[in-house]
Amino acid sequence: MAVSVLARQSEDKITRQAYQRRKDEIYFYNMEKLEFQSKLEQERKRTEQERKRTEQERKRAEQERKRAEQEQKKAEQEHKRAELAEAEIAKLRKENEELRATQA
Repeated sequence: MAVSVLARQSEDKITRQAYQRRKDEIYFYNMEKLEFQSKLEQERKRTEQERKRTEQERKRAEQERKRAEQEQKKAEQEHKRAELAEAEIAKLRKENEELRATQA
């Protein structure tokens, strides 16, 4: 009878150890899975942040390009105004010379 009690306790101990080992395996598997999911989520967040930064930079570059185009148009308009003013000055000088010539 003592032998059967010892055998049963030994079996119970082996069963408990196997059960505990399986629980440990499940626990560590779940921990690894959670760590992986956490790292994956962090990577997703980093990727999204980088995408937003890239989009912001693209918008800034587009705004700068538009500003440069506007400045170029302004410069062209100023150049045309200057040419028109020079032509007007030349015309007025010619008229002035013609008036002086007729008065003399």
